Amino acid sequence: MAFEKLFDLLKIGSLEIKNRYGMAPINSMFNDWTGMVSDEDIAFWIARAKGGVGLIIVGSVLCTELGRKLASHQWIHMTGIEHVPRLALLAENIHLCGAKAFIQILPSPGSRARPVSGEMPIAPSADVVYGYADEKAHQIADTLLTKGLTGRWLQEMYTSYPRPREVTEEEINKIIEESAQNAKWAVLAGYDGIEIHTCHHYIVDQFRDPRFNKRTDKYGGNRENRHRFLVEFVDAINGSVKEEKPDFIVGVRVGSECGSDGGYTFDDTKWLAGQLQELGIDYWHTTTGFPLLPAMRRDPKQDGEYLHWSGELKKILRIPVLTPRIHSPFLAEEAVTKGLTDMIMMARPLMADPEFPKKVMENRVEDIKQCKKDEYCRVTELLCLPRRCSVNPELGREKFNPKYQVREGFKGEEMLPYVLRE
Repeated sequence: MAFEKLFDLLKIGSLEIKNRYGMAPINSMFNDWTGMVSDEDIAFWIARAKGGVGLIIVGSVLCTELGRKLASHQWIHMTGIEHVPRLALLAENIHLCGAKAFIQILPSPGSRARPVSGEMPIAPSADVVYGYADEKAHQIADTLLTKGLTGRWLQEMYTSYPRPREVTEEEINKIIEESAQNAKWAVLAGYDGIEIHTCHHYIVDQFRDPRFNKRTDKYGGNRENRHRFLVEFVDAINGSVKEEKPDFIVGVRVGSECGSDGGYTFDDTKWLAGQLQELGIDYWHTTTGFPLLPAMRRDPKQDGEYLHWSGELKKILRIPVLTPRIHSPFLAEEAVTKGLTDMIMMARPLMADPEFPKKVMENRVEDIKQCKKDEYCRVTELLCLPRRCSVNPELGREKFNPKYQVREGFKGEEMLPYVLRE
């Protein structure tokens, strides 16, 4: 087989994953504003599980009441028992199609949010208006939005950010406590692990960034203080779920470095990696910081631009490192072979072609429907509409295709909740 390393087993903690392809967390945008997993969600992830990935990370999923109140689009929720049955149904179907299932949790958006409730978003410090729109990091998406939204009301709604208020220390403690408690629902729902969202300039990540964090209390100032919220957040969740199931997998997705002009650096991230490894996390998921570095503004010619970060982190971490944005199977095979990463994570390529890994395994690379990187899926997300893809018109309509039904012939014990299977 031409891609042997990509289809080796990977062990994360005590969990065995059948190959090195995983689906990165992405908001499907197929659920409604109640936060319940929809039939469209389940069919969407079944299609990717049947397409050959070894791991699916569902997310992001809001895990606090404050997060739900400040939601800027239709996230899935995991804040109480009412959300567990549909989350469990999703995990069960992913398992029946041969993949492992993690769930990525997010406590609340930061000042990057445009809450539909009209509430002021929260941020580490008051009045620091989010500047991501001005950075033009998603240049194509910004252009399409500007062309498509010519009226003032819609333009203001979707291309500007409201002024935030400072999150209080009491609220920080409540976010940590509530997130740790609600993370336990992932164990009950039958997931194999949990990924903690600490990136992309949502609330926890913004504490790392001196441009957003002007605090003078224990959560602001020097590097240790700016990372205190993140470290306490991860530690609480890790302890909470492993109290319920000691071998439950806990990973983190962390921004590597921001753009220039005073954002956090890769040296900060390497320091943080050591801190979190000592807390007992099971894997590290590499991503960029926001605003993106100038060289990473969705240039369609680029591939594998996160590997330099993962390669450096591999030198200091004893746990597996997961890396997204590697679309070429040949580069993916080379990266795993050279030890630059342990797993290839994809989202947009799997939206364009859910059978991507299967085609690689069968050495049918020329049959893959390639993601165009044209940001069409990004625009539909920004508009709070169901995600769509310019390459794959079936995206979001998988439930109408018989081939994406769960396989026949599974055994009864496979239907048991995860906590009952041994």
